[in-house]
Amino acid sequence: MTSEEELLYKRFIELAKKSDDAGYFTFTDFLGLAEQSVFAEARTKFGRARYSTFGGTEGAERVMVRFGDAETFGYEEPFPISILKIEPKAQKFADKLTHRDFLGAILNLGIERKLLGDIIITDNVGYLFAKEDIAPFIASELSVIKHTSVVCQPIEAEKLPEGTLFRTERRKIQLSGERLDAVISKVFSISREESLGLFKKG
Repeated sequence: MTSEEELLYKRFIELAKKSDDAGYFTFTDFLGLAEQSVFAEARTKFGRARYSTFGGTEGAERVMVRFGDAETFGYEEPFPISILKIEPKAQKFADKLTHRDFLGAILNLGIERKLLGDIIITDNVGYLFAKEDIAPFIASELSVIKHTSVVCQPIEAEKLPEGTLFRTERRKIQLSGERLDAVISKVFSISREESLGLFKKG
């Protein structure tokens, strides 16, 4: 583990203990896949503490962890996640916006990635899952993505586009061995060298 991962590992244990000892819910920030891997290693140290994960909608890749449960505490506390709808003011004249465009514009506001969940893009409209306390700032400050003027406003989960928001694809590949870098290389059509580089970056 890197020193950063060790700190995160200890933080998970600390939040679990605090929740169990004090009898109230505690939450992590949004966790990417690498951080979720550290969480999986820390789970054996949680003792009696119960936990659940959620990213704002079913199938989300980036999730928060909530320590505690309603059955134990006698009350419910929802995940502090807001949903923001980000759409061009004039779709007809808008740039074709990518995930990178949305994310870059939001990070340029000085917001840390850990405060942001997934971004879903449908018909050039973005749906951002963000920590509840930072969402009003994003809604008021995000006005341009690339060269496109946008409107950013909070919505309820019921207003998300219908259907499957996170699409997966089943692929068959042939391998000569069981190396994970080879699997990544085949699935994403990148070189073995590029695949190994991703592992080195964590």
